[in-house]
Amino acid sequence: MNINMGDFKAIKDFCHQNKFIFHVSPLIFSKTDGNEAPKELRIAKDDLSLILKEIDEITRHRHIHKYECDRCPGMALLDGNSVFSCDTFAKSCAEIRLSNYC
Repeated sequence: MNINMGDFKAIKDFCHQNKFIFHVSPLIFSKTDGNEAPKELRIAKDDLSLILKEIDEITRHRHIHKYECDRCPGMALLDGNSVFSCDTFAKSCAEIRLSNYC
């Protein structure tokens, strides 16, 4: 079950109506024991571009890093079994943001 744009907007509206702070991140990662079930809750690939635009607007682009070394080796380890590997979901987000803004 992936989160889609309708779910995202419903959660955002719910938070706004109940005066909750709406803090958002597209990152959902596997458990430390290797269980990858939480990844099934990630944003649907078809909606990721639109939702990243919404997230970027909400966060005022504070997620964009100025330096290449601003990556998470822990996420790389969970995703690729090495701290030197690439976190494929973060790479997908970066590629989408590149196409959205460049």
